[in-house]
Amino acid sequence: MNFIIKTVHNIYQKVRKKYGNIYKKRSGFVINNIVAKENILILGARENFIRRIIEHTDNKLSYYLVDKFPFEIEGTDFKFEYADLNERIPYPDNYFECIVSDQLIEHLSQPDTFIKEIKRVANKDCTIIMGSENLAAWHNIFALMLTLHPFSDHYSANVRIGNPFSIHHKEKFKDPFMRHFKIPTIRALRELLEYYNFKIMDTQGFGHLLPFGTLYDKYHSIQFVIVCTNTE
Repeated sequence: MNFIIKTVHNIYQKVRKKYGNIYKKRSGFVINNIVAKENILILGARENFIRRIIEHTDNKLSYYLVDKFPFEIEGTDFKFEYADLNERIPYPDNYFECIVSDQLIEHLSQPDTFIKEIKRVANKDCTIIMGSENLAAWHNIFALMLTLHPFSDHYSANVRIGNPFSIHHKEKFKDPFMRHFKIPTIRALRELLEYYNFKIMDTQGFGHLLPFGTLYDKYHSIQFVIVCTNTE
């Protein structure tokens, strides 16, 4: 059994090197779908990603960030607010033209509240771009077939448990915000967005266990991004 686990870990380490390409393609898709003339709200993001957004939009917008760690970007109209995104987005109603939430919603315990808050602060025809890990990715399905916990999901708030094939098995969380609370499938997140009257414009998968899998089997992609608009 230990030999099999080590073999899986070695394979994962090799596949992990491709994550840079997955991130590059996913973030590029997110940035290319930004539509805004005045402002954009970014919900939880790293500084490098925000700088790419600023560069892509020629530094012509007002940039708003809600995150857990404050930082400043000089030479731009940049505003930071700290908030628990399970509760409230600290901005007024009908305010934003574009909202970006990439790889965030799976870290939240209250996705309904989060999406309702996005609905509240989005103006009519606002573009919302939302990315996530995918619970229906093949590696998660295979784990369940072997009676193991899905790789992408974290059952405990303190330690990664339930799947010895994960290279992080039994590691404690150094940052509690990194825990995945509720990982959606593509269908689940699309239906939730439609339930709150967002119009789905595009869905794209990123990363796949099968060769060129995202071209014909996006619903089992490792990660995905949904682009939608506010219809109200």
